[in-house]
Amino acid sequence: MLGIAALPAVIGIATKLAAGWFAARRAGVAVTGRLRAGVALVPRGEFNIVIAGPRSPRAPTPASARSPRRTC
Repeated sequence: MLGIAALPAVIGIATKLAAGWFAARRAGVAVTGRLRAGVALVPRGEFNIVIAGPRSPRAPTPASARSPRRTC
């Protein structure tokens, strides 16, 4: 299960590094600056933590997530 959860994290980190690298290269930044630009993107907007911990269908839903009951 950990391997399945780690895969999106690894892909996300790799694509952020690549995006920073190519953007900095396009701006004419040196190699160390390209790597720094990619690394700076890694902690930004990490959605993988949500994917890494999928809930079991049997897990109870917290009361705050349930829709309120309407009384008519």
